Amino acid sequence: MSKTIITVLATIFFIVLGFVVTVLIMGSIHDLSFVEEIESWFNNSETIESTIDIGTESIVNFLRI
Repeated sequence: MSKTIITVLATIFFIVLGFVVTVLIMGSIHDLSFVEEIESWFNNSETIESTIDIGTESIVNFLRI
């Protein structure tokens, strides 16, 4: 195998390993399983959107002062 191919595969492996470790740590903190933790990342879009609206409204009110 070429040295470049080995480097690319090693890089992909470490990125995947980092992702898995991150999910496991965050799942442990939130007391969720691996799949539940990943699902929780994508189920929060409504909560984030309302937070952004509140933040934007606060900035507009601040700039009016």
